Amino acid sequence: MEELIETSEYILKEERIKDPDSDLTAYNGLFESTTGMCSIYEFMYSFRDKEDDPFPDLLSDNAIRALETIKKMKERISSGSCVGGSNVGINQSSSIELQKAAAEIIKFMTSKETQKEYILSSNVASGIMGLYDEDDVCDVLDCKLVKSIQFVNRPTHVNTDYDSYSALFRDHVFEYLYGNKTASQVLHEINDYTKIYKITLNTENTSLDLWFISLFGLMLILSSGFLEFGDLTKMKCQFKWIMVSFGITLNLIPILYKMIVKFPEQNKYSLWVHHNKYKFLCIFILIEFFIMGISFIKPYDIVLMNRLDENNLNFMKCIVNGGFGKFIQVLFILNKVIIFLIFLLLIFIEWNIKETQYDIRALTGAIYLDILDIIFLLIKQSLNYDNYIVEFLLNEIIIIIFVLSNYSLIYGYRVVLYFIIKDNEEDILKGSINKLNDNNSKKFASNPDMETNSGDISKKGSIINISKKIINYHYMKNAQSNSTIMTESAIKSNKFESTTNSENKV
Repeated sequence: MEELIETSEYILKEERIKDPDSDLTAYNGLFESTTGMCSIYEFMYSFRDKEDDPFPDLLSDNAIRALETIKKMKERISSGSCVGGSNVGINQSSSIELQKAAAEIIKFMTSKETQKEYILSSNVASGIMGLYDEDDVCDVLDCKLVKSIQFVNRPTHVNTDYDSYSALFRDHVFEYLYGNKTASQVLHEINDYTKIYKITLNTENTSLDLWFISLFGLMLILSSGFLEFGDLTKMKCQFKWIMVSFGITLNLIPILYKMIVKFPEQNKYSLWVHHNKYKFLCIFILIEFFIMGISFIKPYDIVLMNRLDENNLNFMKCIVNGGFGKFIQVLFILNKVIIFLIFLLLIFIEWNIKETQYDIRALTGAIYLDILDIIFLLIKQSLNYDNYIVEFLLNEIIIIIFVLSNYSLIYGYRVVLYFIIKDNEEDILKGSINKLNDNNSKKFASNPDMETNSGDISKKGSIINISKKIINYHYMKNAQSNSTIMTESAIKSNKFESTTNSENKV
């Protein structure tokens, strides 16, 4: 493509030296017409890694580079070809004799002999590739060139209403070529119109290691209740608090990882987290180990709660050991507060992303319940109880609520969601396509307060600019990251019946 740009620039330069008023256009993709679909698709097809590769995925780096090159050409040198064609059919309501006669005509028109005659007499190319192995045909046409051409079909298989889809496709591309959106952003928006989202247990796109870590954290929290049984010891007190704290971290950090990776705009931090998954997890685990380690310097104490009245019984209780023990609790609280604040910020930022909207809302409920549960645990620990059964039940109830709420809101709700939306998949897609007809005249309209363009937002670091950027992220409906969020892995996007692998070549 660089060679095409350089050659075109050279031709334009030389033409303008000869004729300063020359209106020669080196490249005209006719983007605003239906031919623009051919130009865009041809460019994307040209950006495959290998000659035999299928049409690149819309979310791939290849497609992004293709759009970026189109914009570069528009700015520096601003034709393409795509297979369209006509349909020939036989009226099934006609008589058998007429149908047979029509079939004979079609056979004649498409026969090798007729096609060859048209090539030799009119220099018209044929779709029968075997003809370009014959010497007399090659005397008329450049057979080597014709056989090297790789055609690409219009994506008529993507939607039954191809005209609307084509207009929608071009409208979104224009928002990149002539507007403020990025190539990645518009391709994500286009890709949404080719998908049907549904709930599935398929693990094809799931980070199983992260699921196991998160669920193991919940099991660790739930298992801490077993340390309440039997004789109370200092080690039981210590490990109960460790299991709860470590379990919370293991449960939430994998989800935090996926939320950072799914940040609405790619940046060096989300990319680092994406490429260093285990390092990211280890940072939080090492912090937990550090807090655990220093907590053993002065572990919990066991005190006897003497009840010298007939209505209560004596029992043993864990208490925090002096000022150092309280300092450890402050570290624990501070660690969890930071994690929850990061969660709440990311939830606000990613609130309107369409592909994860159900997950974000469910996660919000889980985070708020987690905060309340931890507050209740701290309050319970600071209170004095006269009855060991009450203390035991309160502790177990808080832990069980924590585990059940997290499991239900982060994982279990998908079962309910599946039955809610499974009958509406096609209607959702049709509604998205039909919105184009209402908004077709607004393709270049934009709200400056809601458009996100990293180049337009000052990077001075002021509070006003940071707040504006966060608000802009909040209103974005598509993430530009190429990564897959954990919650998205439960929403598997199924392509339509036709695949791009076999239908992009003629």
